[in-house]
Amino acid sequence: MELYKLKLIKFGVGKIMKYDVAESKVIGFLKSFADVAIVILGYYISFYIRYGRDIQSRNIEPFFTLMPFIAVVSFFFFYIYLSNDNDENSYIDLVYSSVLAIAMIQIVTMAMSFFTRGFAFPRSIFAISFLVQIVLTLVWKKLLFDFYSKYQRKNKVLLVGESESNRKVAQNMMRMKLGIIECAGETTAADLLNNEFDDDFDSICITSSVDIYSRDKILEMAVAKNKTIYILPDFYEIILSNSKLSQFDDMPIFKIRHLSLSLEQQIFKRAIDLLLVVPCLIVVSPFMIVAGIMIKSNDKGPVFYKQERLTVGGKKFELIKFRTMRVNAEEKTGPVLAG
Repeated sequence: MELYKLKLIKFGVGKIMKYDVAESKVIGFLKSFADVAIVILGYYISFYIRYGRDIQSRNIEPFFTLMPFIAVVSFFFFYIYLSNDNDENSYIDLVYSSVLAIAMIQIVTMAMSFFTRGFAFPRSIFAISFLVQIVLTLVWKKLLFDFYSKYQRKNKVLLVGESESNRKVAQNMMRMKLGIIECAGETTAADLLNNEFDDDFDSICITSSVDIYSRDKILEMAVAKNKTIYILPDFYEIILSNSKLSQFDDMPIFKIRHLSLSLEQQIFKRAIDLLLVVPCLIVVSPFMIVAGIMIKSNDKGPVFYKQERLTVGGKKFELIKFRTMRVNAEEKTGPVLAG
């Protein structure tokens, strides 16, 4: 099979591992453990920066009391912000997501120290530890990024589909900062099915305009050859991603559940609203007051913007948020009802 070779990405020289580092569960656990350890270590270092070696027990004991809870909260927020951390993320992506997680951890930790009456927990520690944690995160993520770049096995992908669609996918591959995915070439579905699979590529990306029959045959061949499969999805495939494998007697079927929140997810969301959002709202209330004063002083208009919105079941409710537009911005268009 003759393929048109595309020189898309320039790779650095490095040892190639015999396993996929990014998909390793062990590596994933170690990364999560390191992220939490950085948060805890940041607090320790901040105490030494603030007090030197003369740390009073009444100051650090509230931290020891809260440390297990800080670890749990850290795991929670790192899971939320870094659960999609994969081999395609750039260094900036890794740092940005980590900083957001650390900021939320700091807010929740301040709220916990307030509600547990840990008033001896020095407030200056929060500011110092945030900066220390950011610095440690910059170093850790840089080491992690370099580790992936040097040791992660390069994934050679064959693009299958029409030339225009293949070109768009190839352009997106070029913009990937980590550089561990390489375009091995491109071909059409017909040419691929008329030739035997070879070892010049690790994965297949079905881009577009491939009929169902050809796609099924390509998938069968890819599975038989133990090739990783990427599919550029249409609406049908996106809906299937939310499906669950079920059965009618001995017949396998896909059950596509509704896209709204399940009962468990609704309960979890409500619990987060009450246990997390309300305390955070108290913590950030001084900043909200400052924002309100700045909005009012800017054009003397109302601080809040109100609009009718739709919720579950088409029920109407009034949205209230800080006004970011000019006064009467909807005079020409009228209110826009969003669902």
